[in-house]
Amino acid sequence: MTQVIKNYVNNQFVETQEGKTAQAFNPATGKALATVPLSGNADVDAAVKAAQSAFPQWSKTTREQRIDILMTIAQLIEANMEELAKLEAVNMGKSLPVARADMRRQLRNFREFAHNLYSLRETKTDYEGTLNYTQRFPVGVVAIIGSWSRPLHQILWRLVPALAMGNTVVAKPPRPTPCTTFLFTQILAQSGVLPPGVFNVVYGAGEEVGHALAGHSGVNAIGMVGGDNAAAEIIKAAASGIKKMAFDLGNSHAMCVFEDADLTKLVPEAVRAAFLYDNGQRAHCPNRIFVHQSIAKEFTDKFVEATKKLKLGDPAESDAEIGPIVSKQQLDIMINSLKVAQEEGAVVLCGGQQPQMTGNLAGGYWFTPTVLGGLSATSKVNKERSFKTASPGEIQGPIVRIVTFTSESEVIEAANNGSGLSASVWTKDLSRAHRVAGELRTGYVWVNSWLIRDLRMPFGGVGIHGLGKSGTFHSLDFYSEIKTVCINISGGNTTLG
Repeated sequence: MTQVIKNYVNNQFVETQEGKTAQAFNPATGKALATVPLSGNADVDAAVKAAQSAFPQWSKTTREQRIDILMTIAQLIEANMEELAKLEAVNMGKSLPVARADMRRQLRNFREFAHNLYSLRETKTDYEGTLNYTQRFPVGVVAIIGSWSRPLHQILWRLVPALAMGNTVVAKPPRPTPCTTFLFTQILAQSGVLPPGVFNVVYGAGEEVGHALAGHSGVNAIGMVGGDNAAAEIIKAAASGIKKMAFDLGNSHAMCVFEDADLTKLVPEAVRAAFLYDNGQRAHCPNRIFVHQSIAKEFTDKFVEATKKLKLGDPAESDAEIGPIVSKQQLDIMINSLKVAQEEGAVVLCGGQQPQMTGNLAGGYWFTPTVLGGLSATSKVNKERSFKTASPGEIQGPIVRIVTFTSESEVIEAANNGSGLSASVWTKDLSRAHRVAGELRTGYVWVNSWLIRDLRMPFGGVGIHGLGKSGTFHSLDFYSEIKTVCINISGGNTTLG
């Protein structure tokens, strides 16, 4: 029996006014998991008006009151963590251990923002007989547009700072993976921790709901995660009004492995990064591994051997390391991407198949972890769009290309071709690490590590891979406005022009 998901407006679960629905699927089985509203303009308008009505009172709550509410929500997540993790594993297809780790991250999100809200400081100066200080105030109604990769996290990572700064929110979860957001709203509704209208959720297609949110005159800021094409459409839709925007875009990570890298430590980490997080579908999973020519064979042999040992299986089972692809559409993209790579001369070193699963898993969207060799840094699949919705060189799934290089300048040029999101550098030479990190045109560079996050640090891509930065203080800045107050304390004429 499929779950019936409803929009969440003014703390009430309501049917879409459009009367249209779609199915969300369990990607491991291909069977329907939930019925999801296909909302339209009227649904968006109702949610935005609810947020507008709630804003005056919510925006006047004290910082301490909002911190208490954030900590209460964290406790609710902790109490329901296993149920949330299991549902996310089933709906998105990620392994259960990774889903559990994602739920622990949600706790960290709430607690870190609450802690840093205490530490948020204003600027104060005295100048030419005046006292100057800054004050913050909320932006207003914030629209959050989520992505199917880490579906609950992508909503909450933006919701928490928005609420912390006194904004009200309308969120649009991803259409293929709406289930954990719906469960989260059920938990919130039962607790009564948030006043009506402070947090609203409208489900549907991005072309409809995302476009309507972006173009709504009552929306003051937009936080989005997705692809650059979708971001361009959001910008166009919002062009009639002036709104703050912050975008996390794309899924491109270049792993740069130099000849002195410690392969004993690197290979397990590279396999984990490439495949074990959301089956290679998470942003920052390396889809290109550049390896120095002198160690390319040794690295490739060990990497392929380790990849072949990964266990595909039902993500609801704790021992499965790799689950299915999130949707039939995304599976088709994987198949097409592999075809393009092979046309460019890629050699399949392992994987590249749709395995024949048995029992309930026979109808799922399965694709084996795939390693490709035989590609140069200038090949089409490394440089150009291999399918409509991807940025240059991107493959958002369990396909990794191993590309050899011979010089530092060569790998920097190759990595900079389409890796504006993040990169990693693997070397024992710290001077080289600093030098290469300085030359990489990307939002985040890890050295001899991957995906370690100090949430206080700025996070987000550059160019087509992002607009603005997230991170505790950076996010709190985005979801607030700052005014300067200047007071004449000298009693004289201090006009300076």
